[in-house]
Amino acid sequence: MKALLRVIPIWATSIVLNTVFVQILNFGAQQAMNMDRRLWGFNVPAASVPVVSAMFILLFIPLYDCLLVPFIGQYTRNPRGISYLQRTGVGLFASILAAVAAALVERKRRQVQSEFNWTFFISNVS
Repeated sequence: MKALLRVIPIWATSIVLNTVFVQILNFGAQQAMNMDRRLWGFNVPAASVPVVSAMFILLFIPLYDCLLVPFIGQYTRNPRGISYLQRTGVGLFASILAAVAAALVERKRRQVQSEFNWTFFISNVS
């Protein structure tokens, strides 16, 4: 029971992380329907746009393991760089920053939409 009580703060703060994941998957596809998705003469399907975040994750995990972990390990004297709890904290903090950035971009999008009365943006979210 004590171990479960110690994990509750981590579970409570991971709500923000789950919110970011849901926003990426759902809202990203909705926004992609209104974007210019042409890339090098190829039209990217709207449902495929959220896959880009998974591709970045697959790209940056080896970079993290090969470059960042040894660099941080030199300073922390930990062969894994930082502990799992510290990784969780850094990840949650990064997801909070990503949520704030998404909120600022959405606020600007709504401001531009109301200024120019553009209806081709996602108007049912406003």
